[in-house]
Amino acid sequence: MKISKIECPSCGYSFKPDNIDKNNICTCPACKSSLHIDEEKEAPSIVNININNYGTADYSPEYYEAYRKQAYKKRNKLTIIMFLIILIISVGLRMFLKSDMGSQYSSLEKTRTAVESEAVVKFVENIFAKNLESIDSNDYGKIAYLHIERNCPSSDWSNADNYPWRFDYAFSIDEYGNPIEPKSIIIHSDSPIEKKDIQVFNNIIRAEFGEFGDFEWDGDSYGDINFKNLEKLKYYRGENFSYLANAFKDPSKIESIHVNKFALSDYDKVDASQFPNLKTLEIDYISNEASLNEIAKFANLESLKINYLGTNKSTSLDFLSSLSKLKSLEIVLGSETNITNTDIFYGLPKIEELNLKNMQNMKNIDFVNNMPKLHSLELNDIPILDIEPLRNKVSISELSLNDLDLVEDLSPIESLTSLQKLKLVDMSNNEDSLPNLAKLTLLKDIEIEAKYVDSLEGMSQIETLIASSSFDSNPSTLSTLTSLENLEVDLYNFLHEEVIYDLCLAISEQETLKSLKCNLLSVSNTYNVTPLFKSKNIVNLSLNNTDMSGQDIYLDFSEVDDNTSIKKLSLNNLMIIDVNASNGSKKLGAYADDFLSHFKGVEELYIRKNEIKSLDFVKSMPSLKTLDIGDNYVTDVSPLLDCKNLEILICDKNSISNLNILPEEVEVISE
Repeated sequence: MKISKIECPSCGYSFKPDNIDKNNICTCPACKSSLHIDEEKEAPSIVNININNYGTADYSPEYYEAYRKQAYKKRNKLTIIMFLIILIISVGLRMFLKSDMGSQYSSLEKTRTAVESEAVVKFVENIFAKNLESIDSNDYGKIAYLHIERNCPSSDWSNADNYPWRFDYAFSIDEYGNPIEPKSIIIHSDSPIEKKDIQVFNNIIRAEFGEFGDFEWDGDSYGDINFKNLEKLKYYRGENFSYLANAFKDPSKIESIHVNKFALSDYDKVDASQFPNLKTLEIDYISNEASLNEIAKFANLESLKINYLGTNKSTSLDFLSSLSKLKSLEIVLGSETNITNTDIFYGLPKIEELNLKNMQNMKNIDFVNNMPKLHSLELNDIPILDIEPLRNKVSISELSLNDLDLVEDLSPIESLTSLQKLKLVDMSNNEDSLPNLAKLTLLKDIEIEAKYVDSLEGMSQIETLIASSSFDSNPSTLSTLTSLENLEVDLYNFLHEEVIYDLCLAISEQETLKSLKCNLLSVSNTYNVTPLFKSKNIVNLSLNNTDMSGQDIYLDFSEVDDNTSIKKLSLNNLMIIDVNASNGSKKLGAYADDFLSHFKGVEELYIRKNEIKSLDFVKSMPSLKTLDIGDNYVTDVSPLLDCKNLEILICDKNSISNLNILPEEVEVISE
């Protein structure tokens, strides 16, 4: 007789009857009941059970212990089975949503037809000059380019949410994805922006969410991204790349992606084959080497930019060998990251633009000889000893060398006859002079330390000059730069105050100059900058303190005449000493009404943090469109009623009581 297991009718305990005696009687090990078993020849695995002591069993401790163990076994089996069922369902659901059928299912989610975020509502109402209810799909469809982020300087990124939103937009873009005639608008709102609002711009081609901003998706920070209704979208900037697996209806149309992170786990990998036509990939941050290997799968990539590679260990760049079509490459290494094989750059013969920063394992740049099409090269903080490989590299039209402390000989630059743009800063081993640049007849744009300006004498083709640090050169050199249109200088000289006055005088006499930016650095000397305001050619003038405490300047107000040429004037945080008075240093606000009223042609005026109380000066500015009076002491804006062209008023950190008197078409940013 073959019996695998029986169940005691008295207590329900299941057991294998190993103790059957010759009379076919066995005892239940739990309740001690006697069971009689009859053999069934036709069905030997089936048993009939006769019971002694039924209902009178003494439930011993052994019974309870045996029953408890059996119950635990059953419960554990059930728990395991339920866990496996849940796991299978969840994995299956995830695979389904990533499949084509799943994508179709998720695309059934309701698409927005009107924007909902507070800042975006203000934006569309402003540019279309309609209330939200009157804006239709035809209006939304006019936007081809849109970039959104908090208007925050990178130095204050941790407080980005305290800044207003900035919207950059355009109604058309060129064949390379660049906006045509882009415009910007500042919108104040403390609320986050839901990315789902982008769905309403049904003809958008380029959509960008900037680095600084509190973005959500439909009120959920972790919601799935879905832009499947935007069939014209080609260029996108946003979140971690892994979130984009099912974001687009046809990923093959996407040509450019800029993401904040590219940190893929094994669970979140994106199939690179989804983006066969991706040509441009920009990544703000990568923290693991595995993600680099994923990049290698984008076989048609032509431009790759890694703004920060921070693996904090020795890292291989061998993935670059798979990108045979790469033309533009930028890699910035973190301070604790080193590359294991710099020879990989020899295998990139199609490179046209190369930007490398903080590569401490790189000892030479011989690889440039294997890049016949290289026209733009930027090297920053790299311990090379020389730049000899650049000699006679006539393909180079743009060159930037920054913080190359070990390089002593810069003469190879003299042979770059195709050079149009040059930057040389923080080259501590080149204290004497620049190389002879006279042969570089195509050079138009240059950034150097101010002490080297004399080396540019007679270079009449120079159009843009940025001269940093103490100005130790002869200011008259500027008069020989007869095509100069854009100039940026640091206004200080530790030894000779008269040099700065002569510099300001030379600037004012520069007939071709259109844009001037002067950075006031906090030093012990005080400079007379009056000549800057006498120029009749400058259109854009910026004279700002770079230090929060403010640097004193001298002004002779009697020499300042009416000026109609300046259209954009920025005078933030100025400490002024009137040369004709003996009342010491005062903020611009003390002289605002008389001084600012001279600039009758101004369209944009930025005068933050100047202790300004009255706005009477605006009555002399009929063309004023944008006014920034933030962080002042203004209480009354009624003078602005005379500014019929005013479009934007920025007036945060004031105590204004009558903003409501301004016309509705004026965009007011008050916080």
